[in-house]
This record gives sequence, structure tokens and C-alpha cells, in this order.
Amino acid sequence: MEADRRARLLGVALLALVIDRLGDGFDASCATEVTSMGRGVALVYRQQAWVLVDDRHDSALGPAVAWATSAGATSLQLLAPQAAGLLARRATGFAPERFPIEVWQVEDRLQTPAVAEALPADIRPRPEHLELAD
Repeated sequence: MEADRRARLLGVALLALVIDRLGDGFDASCATEVTSMGRGVALVYRQQAWVLVDDRHDSALGPAVAWATSAGATSLQLLAPQAAGLLARRATGFAPERFPIEVWQVEDRLQTPAVAEALPADIRPRPEHLELAD
């Protein structure tokens, strides 16, 4: 699918998810246009950034935060069809009193709060990385 068409379809999906979350209180005049950003699409609604992740889900938090802050948002709603638990764990590293981040697991139009997954119990370096230590 061509990139421009995919971005438009993702924009419609994002708008539908925002409206579903906010319900009858949604006022389109308070939302920015949907923008394509590095890992998906985004918009700002009443100073709250909404980002729908579409690519490289596991590394989407940094670009989403960077986009949100550059757009003047004061918080972030990150909607992720994949790796939501990983993103939720990483989001706990940000100061919620300065820049609140909520991560949502998205399946079709169903949005559920992502549960931060635990760190792996046993993390060992790869052999090729150990070779570099010599």
C-alpha cells in the first residue's frame, strides 16, 4: 500500500480511537490535523498528544515523546497494537508529574490500559558482544 494512502487510513483510525476514548465530549475544533510521524500518526487534542504506533513498535516511545513535546503537548496517549507492555514499562521511566504518559493496547477499536511487563529475569550478553570486551 502506498505510504500516503496508508498514512491517511491510519489517520482515520487514530481519529476514531480518540473519539471512542473521549466520547460525546469530543470537539473536533480542539484537535490539530492528523500528522504522519516517524512511527505512526499523531494529533494533539487540548494539549494532549495522541499517537497511534504503526512501525517498530518496540522503539516507538522516544519518537512519540519527541513529537509530542515539539507539538506543545503536555501529556501523551500512546496507542500500540503491539509491544504495549514493553512501552508501558519504558514509560514508567518518565516523570509523570512533568509529562504523563498512558500506553494503551489497541486491538481493532478496543483500547485497554497496557500493563507494564516485567524485565526479563536473566539478561545475558550475546557472545558477539562479549568478544568486544577483550
